[in-house]
Amino acid sequence: MDNIPPKENKNKLFSGKTRSILLVLVILGVILAFFFAARAFHGFQRVLAFKRGGGETNVELIRGWMTVDYITKMYHVPPDVVLSPLNLPVQGNEKRSLESLIRGLHSDNPKDLMEKVKKNIDDFQQKDMQPAPDNKQPPQAQP
Repeated sequence: MDNIPPKENKNKLFSGKTRSILLVLVILGVILAFFFAARAFHGFQRVLAFKRGGGETNVELIRGWMTVDYITKMYHVPPDVVLSPLNLPVQGNEKRSLESLIRGLHSDNPKDLMEKVKKNIDDFQQKDMQPAPDNKQPPQAQP
């Protein structure tokens, strides 16, 4: 019985190299979790802002593929604000894209027409954001 080798003390679960790799992987996982949590939070905030009626205000984001209905909902403007620069009636044009409407006008400069639409929407939004005039008379000084 003297030939039994002594038992090695294996208190360590992982070697030093394995521990380092696991630590790096855990840190990377935590960073990724924070990154995607932040993205989800910002996306949720955008959805809430839209539901509250924030709407879009940057007319430079308007593209030709957008329909008149889409623009009126996103920018909170009536359809005639979108179509008046093109001299088109609202009836029958709500579901058409700006690009198809402008193309149908056979304009020499379609970019100018798109800019007119953007400017008209921007002007409407600016007018809409101005405070209503206060018709109340200021208090009169008592003699």
